[in-house]
Amino acid sequence: MPKTQEIAATDNGKQTPRFSILLPVVKTKYFKEAFDSATKQHFEDYEIVVLNNKADADIAWVKENKRVRYYENEERLPLVENINKGIALLSGEYGVILSDDDIFCENFLIETDNFFRKHDVDIVRVPRKEINEFGETVGFACPAFSIESFAEHIYYEWRYSRAPCLSDFAFRRKAILDAGGLDRRLGWNMDYLLVAKIAAQRNRIGSLNSVQMHYRLSSINSTNTMGAKRSLIRLSGDFILYEEIRGLLEKTNDEFTPLAIEENEKRILRLRHSYYEYEYSTGGWSGVLYLHRNLPAGARRKDLVTFLLKRSLGTCLNAVLAFPRRILRLFKFH
Repeated sequence: MPKTQEIAATDNGKQTPRFSILLPVVKTKYFKEAFDSATKQHFEDYEIVVLNNKADADIAWVKENKRVRYYENEERLPLVENINKGIALLSGEYGVILSDDDIFCENFLIETDNFFRKHDVDIVRVPRKEINEFGETVGFACPAFSIESFAEHIYYEWRYSRAPCLSDFAFRRKAILDAGGLDRRLGWNMDYLLVAKIAAQRNRIGSLNSVQMHYRLSSINSTNTMGAKRSLIRLSGDFILYEEIRGLLEKTNDEFTPLAIEENEKRILRLRHSYYEYEYSTGGWSGVLYLHRNLPAGARRKDLVTFLLKRSLGTCLNAVLAFPRRILRLFKFH
């Protein structure tokens, strides 16, 4: 990630806007809805950074809008690299990320700005409504308290599976740069860790109390088309995430710290038991061997031995239980 002072050099002497909306574009099926929601904010001091990641249709028309700074990649970048590039292009004091199929409510920026002015935080959760491909409401994200400590945030995330997405949050630009951007090792979990790192910097995370965005659940989401081996990305990413969270929690000390550590350790334990079972169920013994060679070192030997013992005992038990049934079938046949 570029350093903060290097980003400032790209502002060309212009007055820094209060907010930057990053709009990375790959799919254009719902893009106009997303772009229109960005342009119709009841707020004045903001810019829209459109990052064309080799979109599937022409979107150069957005340059006609005076708020837009438009960039186009020479070749399509992987999701993480593209988002990190977009973050580096932001010039506002605060930033938000709008996916090319999501929608901001008209008061998104004004409500977020009011919160930042009232509370000394670097990151704010914006409650979301979940919609389907037809724009119909299918659910809502779990709510959060107005202000939570870092350990409190992790405890509720793990205990109640609040499942944050980076697009659920508005953040101080300096804070997200200091956190290092998205970590590509984590696969689907990259949002969790980045949000956690920003919250841990000052041990605080905020939340609005009203829905200000619509998050679209559809079959063309980027995470549904990520490359590499699915199970390895998911399981190895989980392992790295929980280890990183453990390290951050060990630096905190409030009433939620032991509870958050306990919830995190439960997830690590469940994960360690599921590595090989998951791969065996999807890829057989060749999958187990592949996973064993590519897992983080801390999750290999003991877990493989445990898996082999369970699998062997399970096979033997099934054979013992099947023996009487075979004998009965023989007598029935005669």
